[in-house]
Amino acid sequence: MSKKIFSHLQSLFGVTKSELIAVIIILAGLIAGLIIKNVLNVNHDKNLKAEILYQALDSIAEAERTTFIGTDKNGQPDSALSAGDTIIEKTYYPKDKKKEAPTSKININTASLTELTRLPGIGPATAKMIVEYRKTDRFTNIEDIKKVKNIGQKKFEKLKNFIIVK
Repeated sequence: MSKKIFSHLQSLFGVTKSELIAVIIILAGLIAGLIIKNVLNVNHDKNLKAEILYQALDSIAEAERTTFIGTDKNGQPDSALSAGDTIIEKTYYPKDKKKEAPTSKININTASLTELTRLPGIGPATAKMIVEYRKTDRFTNIEDIKKVKNIGQKKFEKLKNFIIVK
């Protein structure tokens, strides 16, 4: 009986036996997939997958934001994180945002990179030079900061009201 069906289908569609078997296997796979999807209700929730992906991306973004040199997730200096300042180096800083002056004086002998960059006229490169200078020489008075490259009298005038030495 099956030979007659195969012969009839071959002559009807004008295909070889091998081609007919391949088509039957493909159709059987499609039918099995439809049965599994609709009858057995194995339905993958696309919204759940998207939600998991968004949560993962959000947590990665939050981790990236909180590893900003010595700051917490709100961008405020955190003394517990400042020890890692010299390990984590960021290559970007907002250019268009005006820097807020520090609310209290900063000890230039112990300040983290983040705290130093909050000083007027001090960017990440100069802050790093201050930290490097501190490794070999200690600041004994606030005028000693002029010994750091790129800090002259003009920049010192902007800084002197915001720094102390302890």
